[in-house]
Amino acid sequence: MESSNKAQVALKPIKGNIIFQDIFRKSKKLIVPDAFCYVVFDYYKKRNTNSEIQPIVLNYAVVVKKKNIRKAVCRNRAKRLLREAIKINASQIVNQEFLASIKYIVFYWAKPMATPGLLRLPNVVSAVSELLAKAESFYNYRTKEYAIEKTTN
Repeated sequence: MESSNKAQVALKPIKGNIIFQDIFRKSKKLIVPDAFCYVVFDYYKKRNTNSEIQPIVLNYAVVVKKKNIRKAVCRNRAKRLLREAIKINASQIVNQEFLASIKYIVFYWAKPMATPGLLRLPNVVSAVSELLAKAESFYNYRTKEYAIEKTTN
């Protein structure tokens, strides 16, 4: 049986050009050496605290540029590994309010590679973990900022 402090996360891929334009207009860019991501938060969204547990829906996308990785086989491997890393990391995040407040998140793999075997899951998981940690610290900073603003008004 899973512990009660872990969030149940349902992953939903982002689709549609208009949504991506909205993401790039309103997002915060976070960077680590191998990857980067764009995150859009909904700071006013609170998780439903009903007695029945509903999963948190995480709208995500993964992007691997052809400019960075020329071979389609390598790009597809990078995308598969990014999706798996998102699944692994999202299920391990304890802060459910942070997860629920993510409106959209887009992960980019930026490190070039020549052959598909060079990219391993542990490397991708650590990069996604770093990005989510940065996103969570940014979220915590912003919510504290809003709390201070709210008390002064």
